[in-house]
Amino acid sequence: MKKTYFFMLLLLLAIAPVFSQVQFGARFSANFSKYTNYPDYVTMDSKAKFGQGGSFLLIIPVSEKWIIRPEVGTTLLNTEVNWESYGYNSNGNLTGTYKNSYEANEVMLSFDAMVGYKITDKFTVQVGPELLYSLSASAIFDDVIFVADDYEKTNYLGKIGATYTFWDHMFTDVHYATSVVKLSDDTRRHMIELGIGYTF
Repeated sequence: MKKTYFFMLLLLLAIAPVFSQVQFGARFSANFSKYTNYPDYVTMDSKAKFGQGGSFLLIIPVSEKWIIRPEVGTTLLNTEVNWESYGYNSNGNLTGTYKNSYEANEVMLSFDAMVGYKITDKFTVQVGPELLYSLSASAIFDDVIFVADDYEKTNYLGKIGATYTFWDHMFTDVHYATSVVKLSDDTRRHMIELGIGYTF
């Protein structure tokens, strides 16, 4: 037992300098999100619209060049979805094609854990997984808001990006994320994020 405590003490002493260098941070982001890969039998597409988010993060140095950056926050995603519908007469003949659209809005909890490599002291590239969990979803069609309740709430994405520190504690970043697991309707989510943050 004494040996166990001794080795635990040595481990704490070894990792203490690393955690003493951990930085806490807050980040605000703007995002553009859309869906792709609609089934062939559906005439649909989507357009990215402006969304926004806020999060808290940690920057954990692993070595002189490598860091781990876990982050948790909330994100509002907006997407315009367009599709075509067809009109037929009583004989089954096509009478017209009609274009429709609605705006999809989702409030998401976001969790990600990026691994970063410092190319310079100010510039870092990152890659890692991201989990989005939907807290609420709605659609606006003909100025009427419809609240969704039966939909896939969990999104699994892969994320890459880069961060540039332009002051001692201020940074800006850009990230691209895409679904690594298809959603229930076989579509994939794609998202670009532009962020600015502060570490302390």
